[in-house]
Amino acid sequence: LLNHTVGTGVGITVNDKLTVNMGLCYIYFVTAKADGVQSTDTTTEVYTLADITTHADSYYTKEFAEETILVSFGATYRLGGGDSIQDDSDDDDKAAKKKDKKVKKEKKTKKTT
Repeated sequence: LLNHTVGTGVGITVNDKLTVNMGLCYIYFVTAKADGVQSTDTTTEVYTLADITTHADSYYTKEFAEETILVSFGATYRLGGGDSIQDDSDDDDKAAKKKDKKVKKEKKTKKTT
């Protein structure tokens, strides 16, 4: 069925190890109508004298309309360390200083040779 869906969610950081997540989703299905015929043939044997066959048609109309609401809750608890979203600027600064030292060392060795 065709549908329209709207959803939202939020994550709340309780502390550096615990985050609580909540979500909400609303689905509206577009109304659809189905018409049809179901045919049934039944054969019954009557004392080996004759077979009786019956035929029946069943006409039906079914309308499909549905709405669904989904609610979700979750929690993330980090066992080993702090938040998974880290500020990498400290690591970048350390790497830059290390690279500068390496370059200076290489320049010194070139001057001495």
